[in-house]
Amino acid sequence: MGLEVLGFGADGALYVAEDMGPWGGYLVAHGPDGSKKWQFGEGSFSLALGADGTIYVAENLSAPGTPSSGALYALMPSGAKKWSFAPGVKAGTRTRVTNPPHVNLNFEVEP
Repeated sequence: MGLEVLGFGADGALYVAEDMGPWGGYLVAHGPDGSKKWQFGEGSFSLALGADGTIYVAENLSAPGTPSSGALYALMPSGAKKWSFAPGVKAGTRTRVTNPPHVNLNFEVEP
C-alpha cells in the first residue's frame, strides 16, 4: 500500500492518496484523530484547498482500459461534491490543479 500526503484542511483534516498502486488509488480524508472521514474517486490526484474550505481535486483515471477523465471536482470538507467539470479530454491526458500565490485556482490540462 502506498501513501502520499496531498494537503491539510483548516479543520485539521489530512488529505492523502492511499493504496497507490501502478494505476492510482483513492483520495482519503482523515480527521485530526486519524479516523477516516471519507473516501473519494479512483485514480491519481492533485489537490488544492480554497480559502473557504473547498477541496479542489483533479482526478486522472489511469487503469488499463479506463479512459482518463481529467475531471476537476469541488468537494465540501464533508466530502460531498459541490460541482464537477469534465473537459472531455482524450485517454492519456493528465490534469492537475494548484492554487499558486495571487491566483484563486489553476487547472492545467497536459496532452
